Amino acid sequence: MTHTLADISLAIPGTIIDATFGDPQLRHAFLESLGGQHPLCALQCRTPAPLREQRARERAPTNARGSDAAPAVVSRLGASFSDWDELPQGAILTLRSHGDAELLVDQIADWLDTRASAVLTPDARLGKPASGTITRTKE
Repeated sequence: MTHTLADISLAIPGTIIDATFGDPQLRHAFLESLGGQHPLCALQCRTPAPLREQRARERAPTNARGSDAAPAVVSRLGASFSDWDELPQGAILTLRSHGDAELLVDQIADWLDTRASAVLTPDARLGKPASGTITRTKE
């Protein structure tokens, strides 16, 4: 049996997709496959090009930790990335992903909690903003 992404997202109340979405055509195809069934948000990670390339050079194939892209691939992908224009700016959290991982996790959790409270609170249904803060890392 073949399931579309829309079928899966309807069956699961919350879905997290981890993907490199620097290409607007891939983002469009992804969003189209969801069928507009649910509100969406995106995390957009920013890492300086020299640091991305350094990480690629230092990465051992046996210790890839999520990526096995060689420096040339990292450079090519980084040069072709474009920002998310497909979602409202309020639905996108831009992260400086070269910081402390624990602070990034806190920042993401705070942002998602604030978004969820906007959907779930009575004030939000009346058009009032949700309460909550977003933790920001030092630049």
